[in-house]
Amino acid sequence: MKFLEWLKNLFKTIPLRPENSGLLSDELRPTDWIVGVNSQIIFKNRLSDGDWSKYIFDKRPQWCWYLGKYVDWMICTCCSLASKISGQIYFLTGKQRLISRKWFAITSGNTKQGNLVYKPMDVARKLGWIYEDQWPEPKIASWEQYHTIDPATDARLLKLAAENAAPYRNELGEYGRYEFLPLGDKSFDQHLQHAPLSLVIPGHSICGFHSPSDLVEYRDSYDPWDKQEKSVNITFAAKFIIELSKIQAKVFKFNNSPELLVGFPMDAMQTLDKVKTDDRTWLDKYYLNENILILPTKKPF
Repeated sequence: MKFLEWLKNLFKTIPLRPENSGLLSDELRPTDWIVGVNSQIIFKNRLSDGDWSKYIFDKRPQWCWYLGKYVDWMICTCCSLASKISGQIYFLTGKQRLISRKWFAITSGNTKQGNLVYKPMDVARKLGWIYEDQWPEPKIASWEQYHTIDPATDARLLKLAAENAAPYRNELGEYGRYEFLPLGDKSFDQHLQHAPLSLVIPGHSICGFHSPSDLVEYRDSYDPWDKQEKSVNITFAAKFIIELSKIQAKVFKFNNSPELLVGFPMDAMQTLDKVKTDDRTWLDKYYLNENILILPTKKPF
């Protein structure tokens, strides 16, 4: 009985989420891009149903038990961003690979009180990102240990981050772009067709991946991972977008036909609209993989 009481009391001490989980401020700067005001990002309908749930796979907590005490690393802004980038990479390439949250936390200057919304996004935009398997974060660590970097590895990590993000480098030399969004269900519905969203509820940054009816479904860094919130309770919204600089077109054939075909993955519905016209500028973003892929099925047409 004593053990059961101890276990019961232990779980009572685990917060579902503290009042502030690592968000310092959601205020905008004069230079920030805002949809409908000064943003230079062109909206693309990349996912017509706006449901990113099948692409958002990161389920890691932002806290641990360390020496018998609850420790929160206060990295919600980094968790949210890592989920959005890894989800878009999965969407664009079909590959699942976790992003290092520790990399964003350290390079963006995360504090024991948390971070500003835009700082981790600026790191990803300017420096790129590290994959978790390249620099694993500790599962059990104090705040200080989590935020420590060996200076000898710093240059190597900077180079690695740029290499990882190179396929997404745009014409300005950036690895992604972000803009801040109008609040409201209608806005969320539209912009989820482009990318998962950085959303803020009081004291906490989350990754919004779907907006059915008047709700927002989001991935959290506290268990249970997937939760819902009313759209009217979202206090701040942004969208960090990555796009492949070049898209691979593939040569393929069916196993019962000598005919060679070329497949062009559509990066957005707007690209498909151009294909239907005489506009051929859409071809500029593609390169051809000349290896022939033989499909294990008969030609259906």
